[in-house]
Amino acid sequence: MMQKHDEALSRGFAAYGSAAHRIGSTTKKDWDDFAAYEAEINNVIGGTKLLVLCTYSLEKCGVVEILDVVKNTSLRWP
Repeated sequence: MMQKHDEALSRGFAAYGSAAHRIGSTTKKDWDDFAAYEAEINNVIGGTKLLVLCTYSLEKCGVVEILDVVKNTSLRWP
């Protein structure tokens, strides 16, 4: 992702955007692993010009999972 970010900026774009769809967790461990991964992504992209959009299936996520998403959401722009 960082390579594409750098390439987009070098080509004159203001930022690089990426989107992903998260279908839903099958087990608590799957979700916990994914939430940790998402938190780490937020640490990596801080200070960059990346716009990352992740969508989630509300039918497959409960309140706890939605709160994890909100906790890991970063709405900052350098």
